[in-house]
Amino acid sequence: MKTELEEQFLRMLEENKNDFYKLSYSYVKTEANSLDMVSEAIYSALKSLPGLKEPKYMKTWFYRILINTCKQFLKKNKRIVYTSDLLEHIPADMVDRDELLNLYNEVQRLSPKYREVIF
Repeated sequence: MKTELEEQFLRMLEENKNDFYKLSYSYVKTEANSLDMVSEAIYSALKSLPGLKEPKYMKTWFYRILINTCKQFLKKNKRIVYTSDLLEHIPADMVDRDELLNLYNEVQRLSPKYREVIF
């Protein structure tokens, strides 16, 4: 039998599932990994749900769990993205490749804290 808090959690997940997927995808960049990250975050959240002090902040709480799950995945898998790989997937008529490369290099100079917001 589900508690009121579990019911509220399930409703929140259902209402925001697309946003959670998009956030996860922005970190891990593949559909399969994104779905895995959301699933792992749900599992972690369910284990921690009884300790949630303020149910009104449940969505924010879950976002933090999801972000941390994605960060752990990236740290564990040390994703390396080469600029040449990024550039070859962009049609030549869409963007000035030199300008894009300069932008990418400038973003890489930012501290990880600020770079995270952009990627």
